[in-house]
Amino acid sequence: MNINRLFFSFFNLWLLLWVAVFISGSRGCSQVASPREEAEAYIKLGYSLEKLISMSDYTFIHKASVLPSGHITYTDNTYKGCTTIWEVNPSGIIVGYKLLGKHCD
Repeated sequence: MNINRLFFSFFNLWLLLWVAVFISGSRGCSQVASPREEAEAYIKLGYSLEKLISMSDYTFIHKASVLPSGHITYTDNTYKGCTTIWEVNPSGIIVGYKLLGKHCD
């Protein structure tokens, strides 16, 4: 086998290894948002309850009550130790939230 070919195949393998390490390292260092940060982002972005439910992590949402304003509250037990109560307007847009539990921040 030619030395140049052997060198380039070793170099390519080494480069591929470093790219894999970099990608996995950058994913591992990402910051996870707290329930409060997520809730505030959803309201700021104008998320609908339908969009929230369609996201894989939000499958435990249950209707709780209807408020005098016509808004509906839903409970969400997605996070262990933190219950989110979402307030949703008649158009289905999330307009408020309340967090209950020890592990909400």
